[in-house]
Amino acid sequence: MEKLKTYSKLTSTPEALWAGGAFVLTQDTLGAITKIPSLTEADIPNDAIEAFNLSILDALTAAFQKQKVPIVSVAEKPFYQQLSFLLDQAVADAKQQNARVVVLDRFISSPNQQSGKDYSILSIGRIINSAGEVIGPRPGEPSLEKQIKILAEEITQTGTDSKIILVDDGWWPGCLNAYLQIFQNQSLEVVGFYGGIGPYDRETETGSPGITPGYQAVMPVRNIFDWVCCRDLRFDGGKLFLETKNEKAIYYTIPYFAPFSDGSGASIPPETLIPFSRGVIWANLKLLESIQKKSGRILTFQDISDAGYGLLASITNQIRAAEKEENVIDYLTEALITLQSGTEILFSLEGFEQLPQTPTELPEELNQKAGQVIILFGSSGVGKTTLTQIVINQAPGSTQIKRVTTRPSRNTAEILGIQPTTKEYFLKQVRNGEMLTAGIYRANGELYGVTKREIITQLTNTPNDAFCVFEGTDNAIQLKKLLPQAKLVLVLPPSLRELKNRLITRNQGNVDTRLKRSLQELDITTSKAQAMLEAGIIDMVVVNDNSDRAASLIIQASKNNDQPFEQMKKI
Repeated sequence: MEKLKTYSKLTSTPEALWAGGAFVLTQDTLGAITKIPSLTEADIPNDAIEAFNLSILDALTAAFQKQKVPIVSVAEKPFYQQLSFLLDQAVADAKQQNARVVVLDRFISSPNQQSGKDYSILSIGRIINSAGEVIGPRPGEPSLEKQIKILAEEITQTGTDSKIILVDDGWWPGCLNAYLQIFQNQSLEVVGFYGGIGPYDRETETGSPGITPGYQAVMPVRNIFDWVCCRDLRFDGGKLFLETKNEKAIYYTIPYFAPFSDGSGASIPPETLIPFSRGVIWANLKLLESIQKKSGRILTFQDISDAGYGLLASITNQIRAAEKEENVIDYLTEALITLQSGTEILFSLEGFEQLPQTPTELPEELNQKAGQVIILFGSSGVGKTTLTQIVINQAPGSTQIKRVTTRPSRNTAEILGIQPTTKEYFLKQVRNGEMLTAGIYRANGELYGVTKREIITQLTNTPNDAFCVFEGTDNAIQLKKLLPQAKLVLVLPPSLRELKNRLITRNQGNVDTRLKRSLQELDITTSKAQAMLEAGIIDMVVVNDNSDRAASLIIQASKNNDQPFEQMKKI
């Protein structure tokens, strides 16, 4: 696939756009960020902006590699310079027709024109609400009806006819028709369209540059594959979603990447959505860290809201909506962890394949000891913790790999296997690359992970004839991905009755809720265990009806590299 191109000059239309089938990305990072009041005067590093844009391009390149879709990236400064010239032209044309220019993109302006005097602004866009997708006001702006009323007053004051010329960063038949309907309802005639990205006229292909009469574009595109702005893939942008709570309007934004959406807004192939989204989130985190380092300010979603942007939320319900007082970096780090959380996501050939292959950076001699790692995987209540201690007792010299978690320990025995920490510190370790695995356990919403230091320490201290034992859920699958030679053991309960008894004994949380979650996980693991065994992801399956016997079976099989597959009982 051809490497992504950034067109720094717009003196001619790129061949890829004329040829058809291109994916277009318009950059708007610097302009959008400086709209945030707390950052208006900040000296945003140019290299941070460029690094972000390049990272987004790289993520798109990888996402569409198999489809061989040409990606065209349009540089921010020249693109908006051309839009400025287009606004000048629209104002000149409007004077000839005694019409009024209406700008629909607040980033478009011209030093030669004055808002209110030479043109009007309507701060509206496509918004999702309970009725579906509608045209409505952007966050913090007056209602559509009030903005239309102000427009009508400006038309009256300037003495123009009831005719308007629209200017936006791009136009497509669907949105054009929606806007046309709004103005027709107000007895306003639309006599011209001026945009940044616009469709090539497939019928006539005549004129210069082949655009339907009354329609002009900076960059006409033929048979476009898709078009997004960088803000659609950033912490401050995406599709607007309006929710009304207690008669109060709350605006959210749904970016075009997981865990916020399924990526269809940017036509991202489903099989590449997770790695694509991971790359996009990392790009956002690095950009935010550069901004905060330079500005000396911790950015919150209140800052984002003050700029007229919505709060991040998920239309797929994979992550909770952001709160105004929340640190943007911490929230995005949680979103990153969400991508690799959940048995329903990880426990499949496709999910395992999409896990990150982060280099462990272990010394070579320790990499050779990865085969001594036993990973006990299973739903809550199957007896992993008990089984871990018995394996360690039966195999002298064996050690346990501790999990770092935001969940307090339940009892004294569990202290051996977990290291409680704060959410803030956990998220910081993820960003610093210290956390080799990280997941959110859906049953309790707590964070779990394994640090690089812990893996190195335990492998170093474990004799060659002993084992390093780890027990967990999401982290277990991730650790197997990082240490392919480790033995991954699927642990199943002997019966539903026994599973419920164990959860009751813990006396933690709602037993019915925990049981429901455990049953969901059991259904997933038992239905896919055979395929995971055949693929070499799972090394063995044991039914934990007798922990001493199960531990002996695991130890013996691990020593002999056997692959025991116990009959999974009907529960």
